[in-house]
Amino acid sequence: MRFDSEGAKKFGDITAAHIHHRFAIVLDGIIQSAPVIQDAIYGGDAQITGRFTEEEARGLASVLQNPLQTPVSIEEERSVSPTLGLDSIRASILAGLVGLAITLVCVAGYYKIPGLIANLALIINLILLVGALTMFHFVLTLPGIAGIILTIGLSVDANVLIYERLREEMALGKSLKVALNTAYEKAFSSIFDANVTTLITAAILFWKATGPVKGFAISLTLGILASLFTALIVGRNCLGSLVDTGRVKRISMLHLISAKNINFLGKGFIACMCSLALLLAGAFAFYQRGERNFGVDFRGGDLITLSAAGKIDIGQVRGALKPIGLADASIQESTQVGRSYITIRTPLNTSDKVEKQVMQTLPSTGFRVEGSERVGAL
Repeated sequence: MRFDSEGAKKFGDITAAHIHHRFAIVLDGIIQSAPVIQDAIYGGDAQITGRFTEEEARGLASVLQNPLQTPVSIEEERSVSPTLGLDSIRASILAGLVGLAITLVCVAGYYKIPGLIANLALIINLILLVGALTMFHFVLTLPGIAGIILTIGLSVDANVLIYERLREEMALGKSLKVALNTAYEKAFSSIFDANVTTLITAAILFWKATGPVKGFAISLTLGILASLFTALIVGRNCLGSLVDTGRVKRISMLHLISAKNINFLGKGFIACMCSLALLLAGAFAFYQRGERNFGVDFRGGDLITLSAAGKIDIGQVRGALKPIGLADASIQESTQVGRSYITIRTPLNTSDKVEKQVMQTLPSTGFRVEGSERVGAL
């Protein structure tokens, strides 16, 4: 080690005051070496002696050199939006809220009192799901939001099976209490089997997938568990309590589709052949499309960065890209030193087309191309 004049004096004073003590060399809170100070070291030069292998000596030299000779300085500071773009996230959340609202209205309107109980169970389901995600510190991704939206459908599906079974039991002339208990008992196997198969799929996704897809698997798994709890325990206790206390003596539901006796098992062979034909047609179409089956996330693409002096309206940019079929491109915003930037990720060999389209459609924005490059898959 070599010090300048000021460092040599300080190092000499320290070593003189701590002879026969260890001198700890610490990097990132970890002690890398702790040699014993044999004597006061003046003159600006110091050596560490010991039985080191070549690898250990090089490692210690690197520890001593890098923090001292490679100082870190801030070259650029930039605030960026989420990778998927704020507008994409807002659209996803809005879609989830609209879907939830439509579901609540339809379920309450079709099943009436049981529908209100199903809605209560659905809201509790979502509260439990969000609470579990927060408690375990899971990061919410866009696929994770998709998993939550799918959970809404799974939760409603369980209640639909129960209430349709309840309708059938009441049609047989059973009392409301007996029909309710029978409906839950007979619907349990169908609900349990459907959710377990989905749970197995979610477990495989979590095991094999990486990145954002794991977020989908986590939210879906927690959603399935919450759905089973709310449908089979919360919903049953709430509706059963109303029936047992006599607050609900009669249950009526809409019946838009009349019952039909269709011999599904008798047409099993035809159904299997049709399913096989559709599977083969789908596989052939997938093979024919080749690389066109995969988007930018799998194939990579072009990345073009544009800047403007004022704030950039992402909605206008997407509108400009719509005529060339790239309105759904991933657009990320950022700001730096009073200037706004957008980074547009599109399929391969489309950056020139994107630049031309944006420049021609939004000339008043004053866009400037900062860079264009080809990037790999996410």
